[in-house]
Amino acid sequence: MIATSRNYFHEYHDTWLSPSTQYIETDFVNKLSFFLHDQYVMKPNRAIAISTALFSSMSDMDLYYHTPLHIMSMLAWAQENDITLSPPVELALWFHDAIYDPRAKQGDNEEQSQQFMRSLLKPYVSAKELAQVGFMIEMTGEHFTPHQLSADTNLLLDLDLCNFAWDHKNYTASAQAIELEFSFHGKDAVRQGRRKFLVELNDKENIYRSKFIHNKFEARARANIQRTINRLADQLKVASD
Repeated sequence: MIATSRNYFHEYHDTWLSPSTQYIETDFVNKLSFFLHDQYVMKPNRAIAISTALFSSMSDMDLYYHTPLHIMSMLAWAQENDITLSPPVELALWFHDAIYDPRAKQGDNEEQSQQFMRSLLKPYVSAKELAQVGFMIEMTGEHFTPHQLSADTNLLLDLDLCNFAWDHKNYTASAQAIELEFSFHGKDAVRQGRRKFLVELNDKENIYRSKFIHNKFEARARANIQRTINRLADQLKVASD
């Protein structure tokens, strides 16, 4: 994994509603195309074309959280914490939200993201690895699964939830982005749904599955989650009075 040129999760608060995304696109395309060229011996022009296609797919104007910034923040967080990503984990990380529709049924986004990935990478990545990566992408929609998963899959799921372990300022910005992305449901419905999800997440024995991430960041994640649960409960109470 090559270094990111910016520390995206530290800058999330100042970036997620920024009208300028040109530097994000440049970093995203450069970083992904280098990865594809280096790991899968892909010609540079093809790697750039695939990277640009993924960036475009994730740049829907109706999205506020599941955007290229989400991917760059995950990668920057892994880099800061010296977390090594195997090629399948990094590939799954890049493509796990390739297609994201907040209105989609459970599992549809993950299935479409897999298909998008396969359509672009089938000539370059073995069928075995595509199946492995496809399964990991599928599991990013199953954070509450009780099943035992591989270390690679556990790591991907933890990275997908790494925003809970950010400092309060940047975590709060990510929470606002998620709520805005689902705002078509109406404020109260979003607050009720988000609160339900967070309560269920906080009730899990372990939020994070990987030993290192669990040991270092579980307490901070739970503190951020509890503050958000309390805020949402307060907002719902005010709305009902």
